[in-house]
Amino acid sequence: MVCCSRWFVSPQMDSLGVVLSQELVKFNKVLAKMNTSLSSLQKAIEGLELMSDELDGMYVDFRNNKVPANWTTVSYASLKPLSNWVLDTQERCEFMRNWLKEGCPNAFPLYLFFFPQGFLTGALQNYARKHMLPINTLDFGFNVLEGDGDDDRSNDHEDIMEPPEDGVIIYGIHVQGMRWDGGNNCLEDSKKGEMFSVLPPIHFLPERNRKAKEGCYVTPVYKTTARAGSLSTTGTSTNYVVAVELPSAHSQLHWILNGGAGILNLDV
Repeated sequence: MVCCSRWFVSPQMDSLGVVLSQELVKFNKVLAKMNTSLSSLQKAIEGLELMSDELDGMYVDFRNNKVPANWTTVSYASLKPLSNWVLDTQERCEFMRNWLKEGCPNAFPLYLFFFPQGFLTGALQNYARKHMLPINTLDFGFNVLEGDGDDDRSNDHEDIMEPPEDGVIIYGIHVQGMRWDGGNNCLEDSKKGEMFSVLPPIHFLPERNRKAKEGCYVTPVYKTTARAGSLSTTGTSTNYVVAVELPSAHSQLHWILNGGAGILNLDV
């Protein structure tokens, strides 16, 4: 089980530093909830504490390999079974701990964030401050880097030796209903029997007064395969993250009819 620890980050002018501090607070809340509830459940099983409805629900969920309901209320969006969720949580905590101790990585796994939309906004804020531009005039442009993107999480990001001068490099986005053709650098139909594939790392580069490019599919990216969430204050689903323009050999309608979309977290 994940070890519960306390992390602190000093105030930073950098917007991504603020994002990190917010993420650490959320992960600490998850770890604290896990620690206290597991301790209470163990005592209840031993007869040292009353077995409440919450603890009884935890016990049933554990037997069914489900994430307990009292954990999901403070956790990130995920549809994974308990065994994979624990491994996923460990990976997320390790990434945040390394970022805190060693500084910003060269590339970021967008799927590890509680609130990936906030991370992307932080990247825009950094660019706006650096170039003294109003943030409401900025939007992301997208440059898919070289790589095959054909394994589970695509290890092409390990070849990135330094961060970009502007913007951020994102990796680990799955696509459903399509795949990335590294030879032709464009979207193609999925291979037979292939449910998901992984995109190579993508450079998210802020641009001023940006207009959509021709010959691209505006790919909606969601947190989970459910592609559904509650309505946020901005009028969009809380499960929706961002729309990424990807070069395509087919029309927008082709991918819409195929249900083409990006997914940050799979169910396994």
